[in-house]
Amino acid sequence: VNREGERIASTTRKGTVATAVIPASQLAGGGRGPNRNPAFSVLTEPVKLPEARPWAKRNVRVTAVENHVGIDDLLQKLDRAGEIGSDLVCTYEFVWISGPNKTPQDSERVAKQTAAAQENLRIQDIRGRIIHLDEVLTMSARMYVLTGDPSWQARYERFVPKLDDAIKEVLTHAIGIQTSTQTDKANEMLVQMEHRSFELTRADKPSEAKAILLGEEYATQKAIYSAGMDQLGRRLDEAADEAMRALFVKQRPDGKLLLAVQPGQPNREEEDTQPPIVAWSLCHQNERNGRTECLQELYPAVVRYLEWFEHNRKNGHGLYGWRVRVDADPVRGARGGESGMDNSPRFDRIAGMTAVDLSCYMASEYRCMGKLAQCLGRTEDVAEWRRRHIEIARRVNALLWDDEDQFYYDLDEQDDFVPVKTTAGFMPLLAEIPDRDRAEALRMHLTNPKEFWSAAPLASVSQDERDFCQDMWRGPMWPNVNLLVYYGLMAYGFFQEARALGRATLREISHWYARTGCFYEYYDSTGTLPPPELPRKGGVGEQGGVGFGVVADLHWTAAVYVHLSNELG
Repeated sequence: VNREGERIASTTRKGTVATAVIPASQLAGGGRGPNRNPAFSVLTEPVKLPEARPWAKRNVRVTAVENHVGIDDLLQKLDRAGEIGSDLVCTYEFVWISGPNKTPQDSERVAKQTAAAQENLRIQDIRGRIIHLDEVLTMSARMYVLTGDPSWQARYERFVPKLDDAIKEVLTHAIGIQTSTQTDKANEMLVQMEHRSFELTRADKPSEAKAILLGEEYATQKAIYSAGMDQLGRRLDEAADEAMRALFVKQRPDGKLLLAVQPGQPNREEEDTQPPIVAWSLCHQNERNGRTECLQELYPAVVRYLEWFEHNRKNGHGLYGWRVRVDADPVRGARGGESGMDNSPRFDRIAGMTAVDLSCYMASEYRCMGKLAQCLGRTEDVAEWRRRHIEIARRVNALLWDDEDQFYYDLDEQDDFVPVKTTAGFMPLLAEIPDRDRAEALRMHLTNPKEFWSAAPLASVSQDERDFCQDMWRGPMWPNVNLLVYYGLMAYGFFQEARALGRATLREISHWYARTGCFYEYYDSTGTLPPPELPRKGGVGEQGGVGFGVVADLHWTAAVYVHLSNELG
């Protein structure tokens, strides 16, 4: 099956190979046309499966290749597979589906989640270290017993305090106390057995030493240790589900999610909402933890949310536009506040718009809803979500692509292009809308050091635009946007560019965190000013249009940092 769950090849033989015919056009790389390397002939030539018959037993050498590699890397790996005599080469990818969840609680979770999220991110990191250090100790202990080499014991002793410290730290958190006490006790037992095996090794009794580390009691304590870490992982997944539930606690009956809510306070009457990336978030969360109960619960709420956009933000073109605050000052105000790009020059000279980013967010949401519906067995919904995605994609390409500039633009109220290159023009990648040639054109814009690939990429406005500056959405780098562009690049196989962007984002965040101890709202794309010295809506700090400067300790920057760190290893 492909990424959409559609069957593209099959075989009647259980446990054998399903062969697909893939059009050469889909193998085009870098805008250069189909790749003619003979290695792809097996993929591009018509295939007819032989008649089913009993198979003789034989040894087969299989090479498995990671599917997230560029075309040149793949060719090298195929060549290497041939050199070592492989009979078959396959690519691999994992999707996990399983698991239970809790029931929703009241709106107090909105307030609790802010503090809980920070704690859970820390615990996730500690859990990973505990699992790693446990394996380091087990391997070091066994290698010492097997070889008698004292360097293995020295390595073991070097890591014991690190594991003790990690377990003590996780036990300072409430969720850690509930799930990791048994891990702490099991660790004490394991350390005692490991030290006993060391004594036996030094006493020249290797058989007795091996019997301890390979015995039933040691395995039992290892299992208890592992079960505690598994339980901690499940609790963290539950917390992630709670965060998604919290988002919908104050959803209006008509499906709208407000721009902002306050715990314990009534909903404010306001016209703005937030950019729709809820289904996209649920999709990523489900791919990670496979927990369907939360997904089943929230699916109707997400449907209502998306229908609100259909009724309130869809225009005569069949696409979507943000509400523009026409009375707001272009720089000091938030004419584009609903989009999140408050003072972007996209909004400077318009009163209404067809927005490329909102249209693509909606296409992405419908694409993700198709996946979620399939996961939940709602087969009747899948076709409708896919139809909506395809229709939006067709209209975006027909109306918002400028052949001359090779870029996606908004339309103003007169249906003319708003010819300002911003990161909104890369959102079609996220929604998998462009064909290969258009995607390649976007890649060229993105990596051009005179446009978006600035000293700290991505510049939110192309550096060759007259409105480019260091003020908020008029030039600085935004980590949350970079994450969306990262996934857009990955969707088109631009793995090298995606990883370079991810690493550059982490590097900039780390640079200023090391100096100030803060995660900031946005960063200077030119790499010259510290975040606190950047203007925000017309002035620095209190001189700005909202009376405060760049927001410090911002949640989405912290989340992007953790997410990209996990993605890039």
